[in-house]
Amino acid sequence: MILKFTKTRLLLTSGFFLLSLVSYSQGFEAGIIAGFNTSQISGDDLGGFNRISPNAGIYVNRELTDKLNWQLEMTYLGKGSKKNIGPEDPASSYYLLRIHYIELPVLLQYEFSNKIVIEGGPSLGVYVGHKEEDINGEFVGILSAREQFKKFDLSGNLGVIWKLNENWSLNVRASNSILPVRNFDQQASFRLTRGQLNKSVMGRVFYNF
Repeated sequence: MILKFTKTRLLLTSGFFLLSLVSYSQGFEAGIIAGFNTSQISGDDLGGFNRISPNAGIYVNRELTDKLNWQLEMTYLGKGSKKNIGPEDPASSYYLLRIHYIELPVLLQYEFSNKIVIEGGPSLGVYVGHKEEDINGEFVGILSAREQFKKFDLSGNLGVIWKLNENWSLNVRASNSILPVRNFDQQASFRLTRGQLNKSVMGRVFYNF
């Protein structure tokens, strides 16, 4: 996992320099992103966006028309699910899944007003690694041989941006996998769905250089 996180940092660092170079050479604006992501996995019989993880990276943005902008991002995004144990829940119901992605959203943004921007578009998540555990500890051995996560997560995104000033903005974004990120065990299907899907709601801050 340490090696995978090292690769993640290298990807983000390389992406930062690449996007910065593009922004200065082609008339783009560039900035950084920091915030958090709440997530769940559909198809795991657990409800609620209980898994909270960081979301950080960089972006470039370019004006297409007076009302339309195009934005490309490169971020680290943690996803997964978690079973919160209530006072009446048995300890054996504990469950935690952490999935790590490098996310590459491509977004079209519409300036509804001087302060509010509506955004939407696809994103490609590159799988970095995951950790899955229950009351008995991390899934290893036979349990680790269950269906594995796919290398990519193709998602749709919809969000709102509130511009505070020329440099700072607040962003709320919802994201949902379009294709399963992991098949059900034994290739089963559930309610016409052949695998698990990531669902996320993000709260972030944009800082424009």
